[in-house]
Amino acid sequence: MKSVPIVERQTSLVKSVEEIARSRRLGQRLQQEMEEHLNTLRSAITALEKLHEILDLVDIDSELGGRKQNLAYWLDLQPGRYARSLLGSNTSGDDQASRSKILETLVQEKSVTLNALYKASLEFTSVTVFSPSELKFAKEIGDTFAHVKRSWEQFKRCHSNRQPLHFKLYSFRPIRDFLELLVRNGVIKSYAFSVKNGRGEPDQPVDAATLERASNKKPLDRETNFNATYDGLDSKQLSLVIGGWFEVFTYLEFRGMLSRLASEYEIYSRVEFEATEPLKGKVRSDFDILVGLPDQIMLAECKSGAIDREIAYQMIENSRRLRRIFERMGVNKYLFLLVFSPSDDANKNLGLDDLLGAAFKILEPHNVAPFLNAYIQNQEPPVSLTWSPTNTARAR
Repeated sequence: MKSVPIVERQTSLVKSVEEIARSRRLGQRLQQEMEEHLNTLRSAITALEKLHEILDLVDIDSELGGRKQNLAYWLDLQPGRYARSLLGSNTSGDDQASRSKILETLVQEKSVTLNALYKASLEFTSVTVFSPSELKFAKEIGDTFAHVKRSWEQFKRCHSNRQPLHFKLYSFRPIRDFLELLVRNGVIKSYAFSVKNGRGEPDQPVDAATLERASNKKPLDRETNFNATYDGLDSKQLSLVIGGWFEVFTYLEFRGMLSRLASEYEIYSRVEFEATEPLKGKVRSDFDILVGLPDQIMLAECKSGAIDREIAYQMIENSRRLRRIFERMGVNKYLFLLVFSPSDDANKNLGLDDLLGAAFKILEPHNVAPFLNAYIQNQEPPVSLTWSPTNTARAR
């Protein structure tokens, strides 16, 4: 029969106390009181042995303390994607084989959460570890997003054909600060401002100091149109800038709050998996952020574009599939989150009501931390932190 460490430790503790008691001279009353307490400890050991028959407590240490070790293993992994090698596929050699082996080790040995999901029928095909540069950019833009949001949205619309960013003087600082953020992170090399002229005349260059002084004058000029242009765009970072930073920032917010509020947790990013569905066979899906706590699982989807009803339907189907798996695992507490930036165009938010009906919590990036702060401490997060039809004006 396998030894049960927690029972052995308690048994050893009682024996040690008994030895100490025999070496002490105690009065009759204290001797009797001591025996009563020792009997209580012996009863607790008997109860642990009974619980072991029900719960199998052999691996309780690895199940509880293991999450801290597993988190350390995850945080020590080199940045990049760890994907499963497929038979017959063209792999990139030793590095791909090594990363595939690391994924296998992660799922089967270094994660309580992934291993439990694996045993419940999920086949994990890849995970991605964010790089320091991704984490740095996401932290910067996430922390200032309320300030630079309009500039970021315009950049998303205009970057493909290199159109300039248009602004009026009251928007100068957000435009400048957003472009400075891109320069600091190597996304662009430089930028310049100009006064937009009409009637086909060339724009007139203007420096940032002049615009800064003009933006401080009262009354403020609200009529003149300005342009901002930029050079040296690094196309390799484009996907991060136009939306990928959402999930990186959400990952950082989760990790920050969990490290302060949860003694045991696991967190993973860009998790791709396959699940076998009746009549459908294997279905591929993913979640951007996966968090495992001793008593629950949290999943976050991060979207920077429109949420139409088709996207919402896919997310809801994915959540239903996972809920069925959680039920088989005996996990009764779980949370589905959508982190996104609501559009001013209501037609681009048509899927949000469907997600609310499917019990998704919908948050903007800057509300992730305060929401988690309340939720992890078993408090009801303020309604104002989540998106709803009645909060649309606030969300914008």
